[in-house]
Amino acid sequence: MPITYADKEQGQASGYPSNQTWSAENANEVKSCINSLEGRLESLEELDPLENPVASLDYAPTSDGQQSYLEGRTFYDSERKTYVYMNDIPDVRINVGQEVMTPVFNNSGSTIGNGSVVRASGGVSLGLPEVVLALADTVEHADVFGVATHDIQDGTRGYITVIGNVGGVSTLNFEAGDKLYLSDTVAGSLTNVEPRIVSPVGIAIDKLLDGNLYVRPRGVQNRIAVGQIRGTSHDQEITNTPSPVEAFSSTGYAQNVTLTTAQPNTDGYTAEFSPAQAGDSGLYLFTFSTSVTSNDNNVYVFELYINGASTGIKASISLDQSRIDYGSATISGITEVVLTESDNVSVYVYRQNSSAEPSDLEFQSTLFSVEKLGVV
Repeated sequence: MPITYADKEQGQASGYPSNQTWSAENANEVKSCINSLEGRLESLEELDPLENPVASLDYAPTSDGQQSYLEGRTFYDSERKTYVYMNDIPDVRINVGQEVMTPVFNNSGSTIGNGSVVRASGGVSLGLPEVVLALADTVEHADVFGVATHDIQDGTRGYITVIGNVGGVSTLNFEAGDKLYLSDTVAGSLTNVEPRIVSPVGIAIDKLLDGNLYVRPRGVQNRIAVGQIRGTSHDQEITNTPSPVEAFSSTGYAQNVTLTTAQPNTDGYTAEFSPAQAGDSGLYLFTFSTSVTSNDNNVYVFELYINGASTGIKASISLDQSRIDYGSATISGITEVVLTESDNVSVYVYRQNSSAEPSDLEFQSTLFSVEKLGVV
């Protein structure tokens, strides 16, 4: 390992020639070289870095396979073409300038395997963010933090790669160059098929059992939350008192995030949606459309409610003419208030004209959807 000492004052560095280079392969040889300098240096203590600064260290190129583990060891990797150093985890090598790692704490209840995709769970242990396996089943769960770069036992600290290469993982299910996304079916896993919630993680470098990934999480790309519920052929008694529309079915429910599911009623289902992501708030676009028929001539009003309170956004179907017994209505708009995770949005219906008996309204088809517009 050649060592070059810098000039101290225009040429001489207390007792030995400036810019002089000696070659050595290890610490013993460095000491031997120093002691051979015609007695100018009596001991290693004379190598004061402030008095005699080292101008450069030239590492002999080597490979990872030639290096045994020692915490703090640094070498130049001839294959990766960069400096590599070893930290406190024997299985981890940090490629300087080619990757970014960060320490985390596994509090998930089980081992997080090498190559597993993780997200921050919101807790902190030992001053480190706690992580669990990520899964693209909801926007919240799909917010990728990084990829484990070694097996991290439960209740211990470890390292994840935020940007860079992760090796020792199977890439047999992919082709080299495939874009990889967080799986929506297997926690911590990857897929090359774009799922419903798109959370890019990186690229497959090869197609091997002991393969490599290039990791660069980009966050959820389609953070627009959509919830929708449908219904057909349902009868509901309508009075002058607003009540939730029941014309939905549990099988007609679709979502791409965590939303309150359809709530069972005595007859049919009521649809009640909540904001998409825990901790988020924002504005929501709602759309409700329905077609109905009734033998009771009346005006039926549909109105958006938030937390059981009227918003004043409404539409009506007028069946108050003797020959009209069929009609349709659509209401659409943006919530006038910013919603939080505990709020809910639903549609109520009531009749405008008084009548002694409840009116029987038959819903032919119904659609109710809520779409998140943004975060404020």
